Order: sequence, then C-alpha cells, then structure tokens
Amino acid sequence: MEICETDSGKEGEAMSMDAFGLLAGAQTPEAILEYLDNAEYDALSEIDLEKDRLHVLYRTENKYTGPLSDSGGNEWRSYCANRFVHPEDRQVYLSLTDPTTLEQWFRESKYPGILSARYRLMTVRGKEDYRWVEQVLVYGEKFGLPKGILRDYHFDLQRRENRRLGLAFSEKGRQRRDELTGLMVGDSFFPAAQHMLSVPLEGAKWCLLFISIEHLKLFREWFGKEKSDELLSRIGAALRREAAETSGLAGHLWDDDFLLLTPYDRERVNMLYEKLHGEIKNYGFSVGFLPVIGICTEEENSTVLSLADRASLAAASLRGNFRQRIGFYRPEMGNRTKEEYSILSQVQQALKNGELTFYLQPQCLVTTGQIEGAEALVRWRKQDGSMVLPGVFIPVLERYGFISEVDKLVWRKVCAWLRGLLDRGLRPVPISINISRNDILTFHVPDFLKSLMEEYRLPWDLLKLEITESAYVSDMELVRTTVVQLRELGFRVLMDDFGSGYSSLNMLNTLGVDTVKLDAHFLHLDKDDHRGMQILEAVVGMTKQLNLPIIVEGVESEEHVRFLSSLGCRYVQGYHFYRPMPAEEFVRLIEDETRVDRTGIVFSGNQGVHIREFLDESIYSDAMLNNIIGAVAFFAWDGKDRLDILRYNEQFYDLVADPDFYDRLGNILTYMPRASGELTLRMLRRAVEDPLNGADGYVDVFRSNGQLGHFRLKLYHLKEQEERRVFYGS
Repeated sequence: MEICETDSGKEGEAMSMDAFGLLAGAQTPEAILEYLDNAEYDALSEIDLEKDRLHVLYRTENKYTGPLSDSGGNEWRSYCANRFVHPEDRQVYLSLTDPTTLEQWFRESKYPGILSARYRLMTVRGKEDYRWVEQVLVYGEKFGLPKGILRDYHFDLQRRENRRLGLAFSEKGRQRRDELTGLMVGDSFFPAAQHMLSVPLEGAKWCLLFISIEHLKLFREWFGKEKSDELLSRIGAALRREAAETSGLAGHLWDDDFLLLTPYDRERVNMLYEKLHGEIKNYGFSVGFLPVIGICTEEENSTVLSLADRASLAAASLRGNFRQRIGFYRPEMGNRTKEEYSILSQVQQALKNGELTFYLQPQCLVTTGQIEGAEALVRWRKQDGSMVLPGVFIPVLERYGFISEVDKLVWRKVCAWLRGLLDRGLRPVPISINISRNDILTFHVPDFLKSLMEEYRLPWDLLKLEITESAYVSDMELVRTTVVQLRELGFRVLMDDFGSGYSSLNMLNTLGVDTVKLDAHFLHLDKDDHRGMQILEAVVGMTKQLNLPIIVEGVESEEHVRFLSSLGCRYVQGYHFYRPMPAEEFVRLIEDETRVDRTGIVFSGNQGVHIREFLDESIYSDAMLNNIIGAVAFFAWDGKDRLDILRYNEQFYDLVADPDFYDRLGNILTYMPRASGELTLRMLRRAVEDPLNGADGYVDVFRSNGQLGHFRLKLYHLKEQEERRVFYGS
C-alpha cells in the first residue's frame, strides 16, 4: 500500500495527499513530520505497537466519535471498523491498520515509513452522515519517533473539498447530549463512562448493556418520522430514569443503538426490557420491533470500549431470535470476530494473488439431462492447491459488506471466459451470475454489466442474472427498478431461492422476472413427512399461474427427478446430474452437442395433475393421491383429429417411459399406428356420449426408438373448454 494510491471511490479520487503539499516541497523526513504536525488535522494519536496502546494527543470535538484518551490499539481498530467506517470502505481501513502487515507495508511503501488511505468515517450525526478522511501513518526512527511508536493523523478531505466548492461544515451537530433522547452521544459517553468504570463498586460489578431496537427503519416507514422520533424520545427517557436510579450512565450511539453502564442486576435488566417493550406495545406491536439487549460485565483492566464491543456482539447474536432477547457476551463471540477479520485479510491477499475464480454447475433438462446453461459459483483455490469452502468466506464477506468486490471479479472472469470461447469458435451456453443485495445497494449494477458486455463484445443472451428473493423483500422498490433496467438492456433475470421466505404471486407479478429458481430442500425432509412435497407443490403452483418457467436446484436423486417431472418442473440443477466443476471441464462437456439443449428456458405446458380439480375436498396432498390412483393424465380433443396431453402425474410419466416424452405431448395421434388412432377417436366420441361410464380400449403408441408400446386406456369426458373437450384418462 503506497501513499496516495488507495482508491476508495469517486469522491476520494479528487482528494489526494498532494493537496496537503506532502509530496511537493516536503521530501525529507524532518520536513514531512514538521509539515504534518503543523497541518490542519482533525485528530492526532500515538500508538505503541509493542504495548498495543493508543493515546489521543488531539481530537476535534463534536465531529467524529473517537477513541478514549487511552485505549487498546487493536481494540479501537476492531470497534471502529464495525461501527464508524463506511461499510464499503472497511477493507481499506482494515488493510491500512492491520498490525500483522504494518511493518511490511512501511518497508514496501513508495515513501518508506509513510502510509495513507482514504475512507469515509461516520460523524456524531450518526449513520446518515459520513465524511471522507485521509488517515496518514508515520513510523520509524528516521522521523525522530521512538522505537515501536507510530504517529496517526486524520485529515478532513471533505472539508477541503467543501471549501473548494464554496460550502461549509457546521460544527453544531449533536453536542454533548442528543436533543431527541436527552442522552449523551457516543463522543461524550465513552470518556465519562470510562471515568465511572475506574471507580470500583462495592459488592457489585459494572456491566455495559448494548440496547438495539430491531427494524427501527421499518418502524419509521410504517408509522412515519414523527412517531419514530416519539418512540426514540420515550426510550431515551426510560434509559435516563434507569441510569438515575442505578447511578449509571446512558448514551445514544445513533438511531437504533443505545448504551447503558450500570451495576449488574439481572432482575433490573429484565425489568428494563419489559419497560422498553411496553413503549413499543403502545403502537400496537409486540413483535417485529422488539428491543434486544447484549450484556458484558467488567473484568480486570476492562475498558468501556471493550465492554461495548463485546456487548454489541452479544446483541447481534440475538437478532431475529424472538424467543431470547437478552444475552451475555461469550468469549467465542470475540474469537469469531477475530477469525472473521483474519478471513477478510486473507481474502484481500487472495484477490491480489488471483486465487479467486469460478466453477460452473450445469442446469439441465429433467428428462434427458441435456445442458441448457450453467451457474457461475465463486471458488477460492489457494496457491498451495487447497480449497476454502464458500460457506467459510462468503457469509463473512456479506456480513462486512465486501461481497461486491468478489462479485465484480467473478462477473469479469465469466465475461472474459465467454469471450475466449467465442474467439476459439466454440458456441457457449448461457451462464447465470449472482447479484447480491449489497451489489444493488453499493453501485449501479446495470451500468457496470453493460460496460462488461460492451468491453468483451458479448451477446446479451449469454449472461443470465440471479437475484435472491431476500433482496427483493429488503429493498423491493430499488430492486424492482434495477430489474426493469436490466431487462431493458436485454438480460434475462431470475429470482433465486424463490419460496424460501416471503414469496407471493403479487411479488412475482410486480417484479416481472423471467424465471424463478426453487431450492429443493423441501424434498430432503423425512421420507415419512409429506409436508415438503406439499410445500413444493404449492410453490410450483404459484409460479404456474403466471406462466413462469422454473429451475429447481439441489436435486440429488432419481426419486426427486421423477417427482419434479410429475409437477411439470422441466429444468433442474444439482448433484444428481452434475456437481460444480472447473470451467475447462465444463467446456469439454458442451463441446459434445448431444449433451446440449439450445432451445433456451421456456415455460413447460404441463402443469401437473391436481386431484382437487375433480374432488371438492381432500385431506391428502396431491402426491399422496397420485400414489393411490396410479397413472393418469388430462387430454384435450379439438373434436377432429388432434389430441393433446395437458397434464399428467409421475406414475403416467413412468408408465410411458419415453426419453422424448416432453416433445410428444402435442397431438399424440400422430405417434399412433392408423388403426390405433381411429380407435382412440371412436373412444373419445363414446366417452362424450356416455360421460358416466366413459370408454376404454387397447391402443398402440410408437416410442422414439421405433418400437410399439401397448396400453389400455380408459377415458372420461369432463367438460368443454375453449372450443375443445377435456378428458380424464387412466
């Protein structure tokens, strides 16, 4: 990492350390240090690397939430990364301040002993207000610094840019107390709480409560800003009373997060929770917007910062758990954070070393196994050849907001690979790439993908885009707008993980996606538990009402394939056909054209047999009744010489057992010998004349291999529908 070369976004590109004159006219170590000491910085600290202690020499008041006057260096680094650095810039900040690589960075810097990076830092106003800063680190005896001492400067790039634009920064902001809640803001709370913590309690321990109101943003959207502010004011009043009664101290970090330093008393904590819950109940809700409380009790040499960090981890572990809303910090929570930081650091190196790539998992026709397309999945192969499982690093990248950099890398690699195939004269199949919610929130996905397609000169139909259902639910309007823009460009958009949580016909109708992907995890329930099949039937039925094609992923057995076929699911993805594989292995597959289907994903005419169409009520699922009645199908006859199969069940599919089954659903009379075709027409007429008893007979049907299949067919006339007659056949 070299000074002035960190790119943190467009705003930061125009703001470099050159503006301070550091690289122009101040080239000697003494001159550089003198210039920095006399520059207009917002904060100056010294860090003792050997003792891991941070000492604040100067900090602008009421601007940023800063460290205590004396705290652990790594402790503050961890807390700052989680709480105050903009999510998009955390990797920049963590890379600059990583103690394990600092000395290496200092040695390799263009100006040895000096490092800098630009990122956005939260002001005391809270989550809605970030400012661009430049952090400059100076290290080494040539700068006159004692051994092991690092000098840390923070400069306000935003203020310099605002001055250039004729703007000004208001220093008023939040003063010592937040006007809305009456509580100390973080910048004032931490020093005051640290002073209180230094005074031992008799017969009790200090503890720090991290209190968060879950889904407060949604509360504001539902009830409006006035009610939201009213709720925050009530919570602030409750915490002020609690602090007064226990001789404690309460603080407000930002919108939904509060702190309370108080003597530990579990009964009082329970009572406080009920009081806060009661304030929310006043608005008619008892769940969904519940408070969550993380607790950390003091230990020897505890700091308020460490207690707050640990209590926040305890609170985070409870989010979404409506049975348990109060929890204690456990050491393994801190270990997890350290492990996650280690993973983030390793991922950064992996990006530099080219260790991240993609594998492809084919998407196939359920009847033939022919490949229709494939999904690109990120994989991490280390330089020693070992693989890091996606389940280890993907959740961490998503949690810390770094997944977008990996997604962009995979998209670019896929486009470059497709271009390479075209240049070799090979004909690729469409490849699906995954778009995360973070991608949509952090950059303009349509513009980025458009630039990739133009750069690599790719046909638009070679790239399909998968967006998870949860992204639609979280930011529906933004995602809907993005989907519209992507489809206008010519991309096909798939909703991934449909049916996993909040799917509805209204959502599908509003978003206008091209295809839905279902997860077959419902099929992996206990074999004696038919609820999974019932759920899958319902979800498939929802999509069919909108004539949307379906891809079912996670298909692992022949039994799954047969069941999905009976529901009319034409496309599948899973280990039963292929596991994810390196791109070169996939190329060898599609070079054999007999393995490939080029028709693209289309809606399948078969919609499965639903027994409730002719039984008013049933306590059984469709799957159970199909097992009882055997092979059945619905037929449509135009009254002349055309007979089509409308729907069928799994048993009917097994009975026919033809590899070209889907292609032979239309006008089945053409696949019969003349005599059998004439017999079938006579049976249809008799069934119309005698709807109670129907008609039956033996018919022959040519299989795709030329051999004859011999079947006994029983037909019942059900109804007339759109100039055709519908029959039930068994």
